[in-house]
Amino acid sequence: MKPPKFLADHMNGDLARWLRILGFDCLYPDKGLNDKEIYNLCVREGRILLTRDKELHSYALRKGIKSIFITGNTLIEKFEDIYREVNLNKYIEKLTPRCTICNEELKRIDPKNLKTKIYKDIIERYNLVYYCPRCDKIYWEGSHWQGISKTVSKIKSLGNKKNDKIM
Repeated sequence: MKPPKFLADHMNGDLARWLRILGFDCLYPDKGLNDKEIYNLCVREGRILLTRDKELHSYALRKGIKSIFITGNTLIEKFEDIYREVNLNKYIEKLTPRCTICNEELKRIDPKNLKTKIYKDIIERYNLVYYCPRCDKIYWEGSHWQGISKTVSKIKSLGNKKNDKIM
């Protein structure tokens, strides 16, 4: 079973970033796209729309597009909205993290093999880093990783409580 792909509208940049960290393909188009363009992108690429826009959500549903209306204010509340419809945990363990900037799948790489400049202390302290081949960004499990891991654990715990309607 293929994991769902998402499109987060311009009011859900935090969801796009965290879905990418979890490994989900999540587009975050610029504010210039109108509702019809967003709809067409979802149709063309088989994406689930994540929106806080009631009109866009209704339009998508009327047109037969899977859409999740995001009502939560905090990140966890927003993920609760998603988990009401999709149990992400069915897919997370099989996914590769994505670049939080461009959505490309990250590559695990030994930092000594990177052709890109990387800080010497990162090479010395970390065995593996993640590298984005599209935008050349480098990710490693630095001091901020504990916070990321805690947030990911909270998100995953939601899957133990919710039903899975769409996927």
